[in-house]
Order: sequence, then C-alpha cells, then structure tokens
Amino acid sequence: MIQYTNPVIRGFNPDPSVCRRGDDFYMTVSSFEYLPGLPIYHSKDMIHWEMIGHALSRPEQMDFEGSMDNGGIFAPTIRYHNGWFYISTTNVSRPGGMAPGGTANFIIRAKDPAGEWSEPVWIMQNGIDPDLFFDDDGRVYFTSTADISENGVNKSATQMCEIDIETGEKKTESRIIHYGCGGRFPEAPHILKKDGWYYIMQAEGGTESGHMETISRSKNVWGPYEGCPHNPILTARDANVAPLFGIGHGDLVDDKNGQWWIAFLCCRLSAQYYHHLGRETAVAPVEWIDGWPVVNRGKMPVDKMVIDREPLWINDESFSDVAIPSPHTDFSRGLPGEWVSIRTYFKDYEISPKGLKLRGNAYAFKDKKTPAFLGRRQQDFECRMEVCMDFDPAGENEEAGIALMHRHDGHMELVKTVRNGRKVLLLRRCCGDMTTETFVGLPENLSGNLCLRIVADRYDYEFSYKGEDGQYAKVSTAQTKMLSSEVVGGCMGTWVGIYASGNGRTCKSPAVFQWFEYEILPEKPLRPLYGD
Repeated sequence: MIQYTNPVIRGFNPDPSVCRRGDDFYMTVSSFEYLPGLPIYHSKDMIHWEMIGHALSRPEQMDFEGSMDNGGIFAPTIRYHNGWFYISTTNVSRPGGMAPGGTANFIIRAKDPAGEWSEPVWIMQNGIDPDLFFDDDGRVYFTSTADISENGVNKSATQMCEIDIETGEKKTESRIIHYGCGGRFPEAPHILKKDGWYYIMQAEGGTESGHMETISRSKNVWGPYEGCPHNPILTARDANVAPLFGIGHGDLVDDKNGQWWIAFLCCRLSAQYYHHLGRETAVAPVEWIDGWPVVNRGKMPVDKMVIDREPLWINDESFSDVAIPSPHTDFSRGLPGEWVSIRTYFKDYEISPKGLKLRGNAYAFKDKKTPAFLGRRQQDFECRMEVCMDFDPAGENEEAGIALMHRHDGHMELVKTVRNGRKVLLLRRCCGDMTTETFVGLPENLSGNLCLRIVADRYDYEFSYKGEDGQYAKVSTAQTKMLSSEVVGGCMGTWVGIYASGNGRTCKSPAVFQWFEYEILPEKPLRPLYGD
C-alpha cells in the first residue's frame, strides 16, 4: 500500500505533462509570463518531486515583454525519444503569433533535462496546447487546439500535422482530427499508442469547476476516434465541495513495473468556491480495463490517497508526505533556483556578503512591465512568509518590502516608504479597480534591519513588522480570496517575494534583503460554510 498527499507539486503548477526515461520521471508545467519559465521537475516514484531547472532559462530563448496577464507559456508537453527530451508549447504573447498564418507554437529539446535547452523551433500550425507524438514507424505528429467556426458557431477542435522533428517543417497539411466528446473548450490533446490503438486524451469543460478529462481511440492516428463509454475518466464536476476541485488536464505515463499513472491539475479551495494558490499538480493510479483507462478505480481522486501498489522507490524520509525544505533562504548565498521575475529576466540586483541589493525601478505591479520583484510560489494555506531588509527611502516615491503578487490588478505589499517627511509602513491591497492603503508610523529609533512578516491561513493574511522591543506589531489583515481567480480573474496563482519600486523613476536608495523565510504552519480547522 502507498499513502501520499495530493497535490504532489503544490502552488501554481498547472497543466502538467510527464514522461519517463528508465527509472526517472520528468514533468513540466505552464509558467505563463514568469521567467525563468517551464520548470522541470524530477521524481523516482511519481509522488516526491524536486525542481531541477527551467527549460526557458535565458533571454535568447524568449521573454514576454509587453505581455498581458495570463500571457506567456501555455500547456506544455514533455516527451523522451531516442536520447532526447522534447517540449512543445505555446507562447501566446508572441507578436502576431495567434493571428491567421502566424504561429505561437514551438519545440525545444535537450539531452539533459536539468541542463540547457535549445533555441525554439517554431511550428507553422496555430492554436494552443500542442502535443508531440512519436509513432512506431518513425513519423512524428504535432497536434494543437484550434479555434474554428462552423455554421456560425465558434468552437474548439484538435488539429494535427506530421512534422520533421529536426527542422519543425510540416510534412502534411494540418487537419481536424477530433472535436472532443461534448464538453466545452476541448483542449490539451495528448496522443499515445497502446495495444494497436491510438488514444487521444484531452481536457474539456473549461478549467473551472466543470473541468474534466476525456479519452477516445482509433486504429488510425488520423481517426475517426470513438469516445470511451465511461467518459469523463476524471472530473470533480459533480461534487458540491471537494478536497481537489476543478480536476482535469491530465497526462498518462507508465512506470518500470508496467503500472500506469495520470498527472493532472487541481485546485484546493480556501473558502467555498475560491482558490488563490493557483492550479496545482496531483497524481492518481490508472488501470486499463477492456482497452480503456480507469482512474483511481473509478473514484474521484482526493487529497489523502491510499493506493494498492508497491512503492517504486523509497528514500530515507517518510514516504507518506513530501519532504519539508528548510524555511530559511540566505540571500548572501544567491537567489534560489525556484525564484522568478515577471515578463523578462530581471537581473538588476547584486549578491554580496550583506545580502541581495535590489534597487527599485520606475515600475510597479500595475504597470504590466517588469518591476523589481523576485518571488516564489505560495504553496500552502497556512504559512509564515517573512523578509529582513535594510532600506532608507530617499523620497515618497520610493518603497521596498514584501509582496504577494497574483496579477497586475491583484496584489498586496507591505513596504517601507516616506510620507510627510516621516518613515512609515504602507500596506497596499489592490483588487481589481479598488486599492486601499493603510499607514503605520515607524518608531524614530527603529533603524537598520527591518523584518516584515505575513502569516497566512486559508482565509486571511495578517501583516506585521518586528518592533524595537523584538515583538511583532500587527499592521492589518486581508482576505485571501481577494487574490483568488474568482475575484480578480484569470487562472494564475499567488507568488510571494521581495519588491522595490520608485513609482515612476529609479530609486536613489537600494534595499538590501538579508534573508527570506517560508515556514509551513499547522493546518487550522475549516470554518463552517454557514453561520458564525
């Protein structure tokens, strides 16, 4: 028996795709407008995952300057074939990429998934969520989701062409091969071949509460495809409230013992019908019965999983839970690999024995540019997020501190700044077209390092700072749902990190961040849905 906790990759890690080489599994997920992009995860057992790098790691490959929210990289596919790892995906922010005759789809490849990946090879087939399928006869097929119009009705369908994997050149014209199984927005097609059948699996229903995964099969890769009699094979659409909500967008993989798994996205609700951590990655076992995949023996996957399988691999830590990393990040040792910036590769900082020196540029989150922000995913409802910095603002435009970022009009930051000649703390809470600001005066004798803290649970953020007596003084609180997709829109997750801004011009004074801490706290009981 195996016990494990879903999601296996927590925080903003949507649209997972997984492949295997020998005993090792590799996964990538959508990264949207954050860079480095396309994180690469490695596992020995499909349950314990470690980030080992990014496939988009340098400006020569790509950036997303001028991108809208929810732009950048959509729904990748990772595959291993003949000694090479390949990723196909979509850059929806490429100028003209989504226009007729243009392309936003590309392929990159690497021998070592933890190393440098190639420059993009662009594929002249439009649409989103591309897939790569390597057939037994050496042919390579490229599929993507196309928007089509039939009889005045706009809808989605799966299109496919054969390509030259070395050059990206199309060997056939693109053809519609599947219209889905009746759900809206059929997307994210993945093709696999098993026992002489070609299977096309795809997400349907939209990536909200009605999300689901369906599958169809054919004896010919070009179709026609017949739907599985027990579609959808994966969904939580009929549950009022489920531990894992909005599940779908999956990818199938077999292990060294011939067992099958599905990796899929899910959401954890912080309050009824709100989620702010983003879409995350979960896994479940799969069995093939009468030529069709059955996920988790036909039961909806949950957060606490118990499955009847022998472990593929056991390390020295408890097998039932993901290992908890050290909460402390010492910036004098550099920036951790999982930290990212927005839209471009932000490199305007210095690492020294004193910490990370960050000088605010002219941009703030609202500007849809690349502000001086470096962050990591918020992965847990209950957590403590804290920074220690030294910052002496030179004017009322200058600010630096800790920030929660969801999108340009959904963010919160606790920063040190100046108002009316006095150094103060400013808590800014932006939600859509509403922004509130709370000011707290700092003691005149409080100089040097300043610790700013956010303590979170499912429902609230509490913002505080460390006073001259060494105790933490509360500034204010904010509801977590104000950073949820249901409130501010889009399909992103929340990031937490260090931030500085000159609000229209470059700061004269840099902020020096000594350390950052992210500590997972014990779970609190759920509040009742109704009443006090």
